[in-house]
Amino acid sequence: MISSQTGRGRPTRWMGFLASIVALLFVAAAAPAANASTGDAAVLKGTWIGTYSGYSANGYKSGQEKLVITDVKGSNAKGTWQYRSSANKKWSKPKPMTLAIFDQEETSVGGLTCC
Repeated sequence: MISSQTGRGRPTRWMGFLASIVALLFVAAAAPAANASTGDAAVLKGTWIGTYSGYSANGYKSGQEKLVITDVKGSNAKGTWQYRSSANKKWSKPKPMTLAIFDQEETSVGGLTCC
């Protein structure tokens, strides 16, 4: 139990109220994810190479990314992620990654949700 004691040794009502609000926000944030159905990650097994471009704190960046998915179980996948910039043709050291796949959801007017 979260409590802050007043000079009289009783928990303050504000701390209980604040804890309730925080708990409600966590439940509300998790609710949309609970409605999404899981997808099948088996189709992702293998090596995927694509391009990236955009801005960071250091300016414009572009290059390639490589995902190597080695282990798939249901809607979960594990593998490694690497990148290389346009200026450097050597791939970075592989970093571990995990993925969870969800089916696309349709909106009430039939379009797909995005982002």
